Amino acid sequence: MEKIIHNGRIISIIYRDSDWVKGLNFITPDELFVQVGSWWYDKGKKLDSHIHKEFDRNATRTQETIYVKQGSVKVLLYTEKEEFFKD
Repeated sequence: MEKIIHNGRIISIIYRDSDWVKGLNFITPDELFVQVGSWWYDKGKKLDSHIHKEFDRNATRTQETIYVKQGSVKVLLYTEKEEFFKD
């Protein structure tokens, strides 16, 4: 997993096929407003029942997820001042 950080903020998280591990793996840190994780369980696995707790989260931006099943994508990242940062 690769985190792209600019000015102390996560700009992008790249989670590749090779990053998958068996079980539940949370990709985003707890302090982010959205929780993203990967599941990899053997067929027939039954998860325990659970309830997601209420938790106030503040979203100040629209977030975007790109899932590439096959092939590749090139993304150009820019700073808050719309200056090219990284690709």
